[in-house]
Amino acid sequence: MINFIRSMSLILALTALSFSLPAIASEKHNHSATHSDALLFLLTHKIALNKLQAQFKDIGLDEKIDNLSNQKQHLEKALPVLNGYMARPETRYPNMQMYHESLKSRGAILADFSDLIDHYFRLHTSLLPSSPAVTGH
Repeated sequence: MINFIRSMSLILALTALSFSLPAIASEKHNHSATHSDALLFLLTHKIALNKLQAQFKDIGLDEKIDNLSNQKQHLEKALPVLNGYMARPETRYPNMQMYHESLKSRGAILADFSDLIDHYFRLHTSLLPSSPAVTGH
């Protein structure tokens, strides 16, 4: 029953996040930027998210709430850029070798962000009232 509740909470949280993400990546990110610029932008947010998630277990409840808020802000900025980064068409590459390398690179960054999002929602649901982390049971 607890797993069902957590699963439903995760689904609801994912749905809420998907509706709350802004259509633009960031005020400072230029959508005419190069593919490399987008990758650097994504890596910056990936590193910040990794740091925030690593700090999570060692901080108090109020700090955890702030930490999750900061993580959400990074995701709101990074995910639209990730979407554009993933959508680069094959015709933009001079040869198939470069396209193949790009697919591997894009797959890796997508996997990294998938893990970060999954961890974000696990941390988020750990603060739900029915969670053992909050009730102490």
